[in-house]
Amino acid sequence: PMSHRARRRLMWLVVAGGFAASLAVTAVLFWNTADNVETFSGGKADIFVAPRPHALTKAERVALVAVAQRFVESAVARDHPERAYGIVGPALRGGLSKKEWSTGEIPVVPYPVDSARWKIEYSNTDGVGLLVMVYPRKQARLDPAVFSMSLVEVGSGRDGHWLVSSWVPKGGSPSTVGSAS
Repeated sequence: PMSHRARRRLMWLVVAGGFAASLAVTAVLFWNTADNVETFSGGKADIFVAPRPHALTKAERVALVAVAQRFVESAVARDHPERAYGIVGPALRGGLSKKEWSTGEIPVVPYPVDSARWKIEYSNTDGVGLLVMVYPRKQARLDPAVFSMSLVEVGSGRDGHWLVSSWVPKGGSPSTVGSAS
């Protein structure tokens, strides 16, 4: 005669063995049911070429910060958002007209900005990335936040100007990002 404990252990062993056996049978019979056969086009392969770094001139830095500041003060803080319409790229504009943009219902993450600081994250031939640390108005009772802003240059020379192409909250707290300057 088996003890109650031994019968219970035997039952668990049988259940675990049955489960393992069913997994094994499933893996053997149904491992890969795809009928996909890879075919190649025969054309040239697309090879990623990283954009070349670009050193910003002092004038470019001044222009960048002016655009970023105008964007943060108007679109992000929602203080006359229509003022940001002309400095926002088509992807961020979201197909909205200037009249629709002026309502403040725009595809830009809002924040009650009191002040902001900027740090260049990257600068290459495709554009510039800024880390933007925003500090809230005192009555907002929020912590400072960090956002990533991408800008692209449109035109060149005297006709060239910067457009904001993205505005995304950055994960983590300001202390994890370092001091933006």
